Amino acid sequence: MQSDLIKRCIRNNRKAQKELYEMLYGHMLVVCRRYARNEDDAFEILNTGFLKMFRNLKKYQSMGKGSFEGWVKRIMINSALDHLRSQKSYLERMNFDYEAETGQETNMGLYNLEVEELYRMLEDITPMSRTVFNLYALDGYSHKEIAEKLGISVGTSKWHLYIGRQQLQEQLRQKVAYRAVANA
Repeated sequence: MQSDLIKRCIRNNRKAQKELYEMLYGHMLVVCRRYARNEDDAFEILNTGFLKMFRNLKKYQSMGKGSFEGWVKRIMINSALDHLRSQKSYLERMNFDYEAETGQETNMGLYNLEVEELYRMLEDITPMSRTVFNLYALDGYSHKEIAEKLGISVGTSKWHLYIGRQQLQEQLRQKVAYRAVANA
């Protein structure tokens, strides 16, 4: 089914392209929102990503390996990173070299947290730290890969992850404290 749909899209069949777009839209929008500052940016990233996907469908078909959705997700992430780089203040947020402490922390606030609440919390993390956090914690990139993709040092990537985690932990502490007061 999916292979046939991709072939029809490559032949510029507009109905097939619409069907593929609608099939991937929701999941890819979630990916784009993780990297965007606002809804407008998320939709810009999404649309740019879909244009890249449609232009490169022949490349995916000729590769013939890996999950199609995974391939599209990678395009969306790269589109988000391109979008971030195009922002004027991008380089201003990237001047930190920091070796973060290692150690494991457990935050019990996550156990009663809904997915939408977590996404809202992620939106409040500073943009570059949110990007590094997403790439590392949610998309599985290594600090070396993040550094290469964003044009920063490995230490800077670690610093942004550390800051993103701190900001998220502070939000979780506040939410847990609020719930404790509300339930008292």
